[in-house]
Amino acid sequence: MPLALAQLPPDIILLICIHLHPKDLLSFIQTCRVVHALASTDYVWHHVNNDLPLDGVDTRLTSISGPEIKSRVMRALRLDNQWRRPGSRISRIRKINTQATVVQMRTLGRDWLLISSRAAASSISLSVWRLDMCSSCTSDMSVIPSSRVISFEPMRAFQFEASFQEDKYTALICILGGSPTVPHKGQLSIYHLNLKGHESQDNPLGAPFVMNKWTLEHSGLVYYAQISGPIVAAAIVRILDASYNHQILLFNTKTNITVRIGSPDITNFECGRMQFKIYSRHIVIVGVYKGRIKVHVRELPREIFSTRAIPQPLDEEMIPTTSWESVIVDYETPKIRTPEISITSEPIYYSSLESFTVMANYFPLSETENGIVNVYHFPIDVSKHGLKFTDWGPTYSFATPPNVSLDPACIGKTGYRAVWLSHQWEIDDFRLLKASFPINGEPHFVEPLQPPEMPLPFEPHTCRSLYFEEATGRLFVGVHTGEIYLLEF
Repeated sequence: MPLALAQLPPDIILLICIHLHPKDLLSFIQTCRVVHALASTDYVWHHVNNDLPLDGVDTRLTSISGPEIKSRVMRALRLDNQWRRPGSRISRIRKINTQATVVQMRTLGRDWLLISSRAAASSISLSVWRLDMCSSCTSDMSVIPSSRVISFEPMRAFQFEASFQEDKYTALICILGGSPTVPHKGQLSIYHLNLKGHESQDNPLGAPFVMNKWTLEHSGLVYYAQISGPIVAAAIVRILDASYNHQILLFNTKTNITVRIGSPDITNFECGRMQFKIYSRHIVIVGVYKGRIKVHVRELPREIFSTRAIPQPLDEEMIPTTSWESVIVDYETPKIRTPEISITSEPIYYSSLESFTVMANYFPLSETENGIVNVYHFPIDVSKHGLKFTDWGPTYSFATPPNVSLDPACIGKTGYRAVWLSHQWEIDDFRLLKASFPINGEPHFVEPLQPPEMPLPFEPHTCRSLYFEEATGRLFVGVHTGEIYLLEF
């Protein structure tokens, strides 16, 4: 067989390589020297037939060398094997001492952690922590050396989002809140943060600093935001008497250009329940309308990408209202009562938009009837326009005990893995669960996250927040006593 393979034309060998699953490709490489040489080229690994989340791929694959992609694929295969083995396996648990009850967490790369903690009855404070992930681990429950490098305490804040910029040492942080001076107005506080910072003798690692700040106010409640490159998008709901409507505000931090979307396809979503993710020039919008989940994929208006800068952001009255550049596809699910929807909270950098995952938990009216969790995979082809699908069914479905909520729930950015805290209200039982939802037709699984032979250093009922990195298998668990536990799979 190796001799026959070696006699094949190189183009045929390359074609075979890019159609093999990574696990099979790694075995195929070992068959003979000719195959090994051809299959180790950048071309093969730039076109690898991979459906697993890859660690650290926050840039386009074509900008990474073949050997580096191969290394990341091998790590992804090891993690997948660990994740899918019967009985949960946690390779290491580490602790971060923050001395604050964590409300929300986000990571920037491997070494930065952003947390919001309760500062007052109606507000949060935000802090950025540097984690020394390279420090030696001398025990099964080691403490990660960490330091708070900068803090923000905007008034009346309740939520934030953060994302690296292209240079990977600066980040945008968007904090949502209410206007401290004008009633019934929401406020966006946006910070451009330099994480590399100023190096000094006292601080050789550098002291991060704020490069720029913007404050945008808008009538209504600003309740959700996402960041993609220099673009910040925020969801706004305006309540007038007995009616309401949704809008999306888009702001370009490089040019100060602001536009507003008031499209009919988002106006009728249930109040305050619209979510979305931005993929470069496209946006995936998810909402609920009369018990049906609706997914709209749109091309962002070209105005927001204009390179002509203006001196400062426009006042609300001057912001133009515009339309989507194009309609890609609409999805609608069958009607089921009271769905609670979850989408990924991970930042999207250079991921291609080929599918989108939504997890929905349905509560029955009966207190004795089991609940249902549906996982929907929505395929997306941005080269097509004007598509519409109704009664789109779930890819996976499984039952939960009666009176169970899934909160918090973390969906990976590809929708392949998920983690959530299950709370059965009738008996006040809390459990951390993990799951895998392949998009290639393989069976899904849901199982307890805690290994049967390994006690966790915290009780699930003390969990106040979760943040999950799908590609690395890192789960951050914030508990009410102020510690954050990092579980590594």
